[in-house]
Amino acid sequence: MPMRSEPPVEIDAAQGPQVVPIAPRPAQGNVAPDTPLVFELVGDGAQAIAPEATSVVVNGEPAWQRQAALNGWSGAVQSRSEGALRYSLFPPEGFAYGDIASVEVTFALAQSGPPQTATYSFEVEPNPVCWNGPPSAFEQNLLEPLPIYALEQLRTRFLHTVMSPHDPRKAARRVFQMAFETEIGVSAAKLITILPEEKSAVVCEARRYLDVDTDMRTFSFLIDPAVDAVERAGFLPLSYVNLLRAHLATPYPRYRVCALAALLCVSVAYLIEDQR
Repeated sequence: MPMRSEPPVEIDAAQGPQVVPIAPRPAQGNVAPDTPLVFELVGDGAQAIAPEATSVVVNGEPAWQRQAALNGWSGAVQSRSEGALRYSLFPPEGFAYGDIASVEVTFALAQSGPPQTATYSFEVEPNPVCWNGPPSAFEQNLLEPLPIYALEQLRTRFLHTVMSPHDPRKAARRVFQMAFETEIGVSAAKLITILPEEKSAVVCEARRYLDVDTDMRTFSFLIDPAVDAVERAGFLPLSYVNLLRAHLATPYPRYRVCALAALLCVSVAYLIEDQR
């Protein structure tokens, strides 16, 4: 793998033996996943670094030890001015998108002194495939409290259940999408509109239907009161209320979860949007 050209580093030997990260820099953000680790080990001006004593651990896994790469890593060491050593290490598969990568470098002087350890971290850029945009106006309304108690309890718990880790903005997008993912979406489309780019966005943190359904069973006692309240409020045709009841009682987890999403979305459309 070809080496990348990195900028020169000003070395101050008076500061004693040290690790000088070149790329990525400590606390740097939006680092590309295939970025190599490049750093220099600097002696104290009188003694050079002992290369055989250098070890590198990345995210808790050894990457370099005893002058050799480990665990699929590759790389090389170059001698620099002032007796410094420059390490360029390439990860085996690239860093994970969105990861906070931690680096631990242990080193020692050639002739004396105990080993020293320096640590730093950086943040890998988010996955460009995964949706990470601002919420639409409708999704923002999904984050607003509903005036009907049972519906509001379902809304709060459902938004926390569909994502891992929880992110209200992404949870609202996922709930909006699920309202259109089964046959019930045909009826939902007559009442609310989802744009093609909203429907096709990839919410990478979304949980499986089965997992969401399992967690929401704990709150199943809220479903009948919520649907009854919607029927009494009269903002949905009775045929659609009955369709919701049928899908919410189906033996199929995906249908139950998507029906719950549709119930919340149409309720938001009439109880939040229509009041503004």
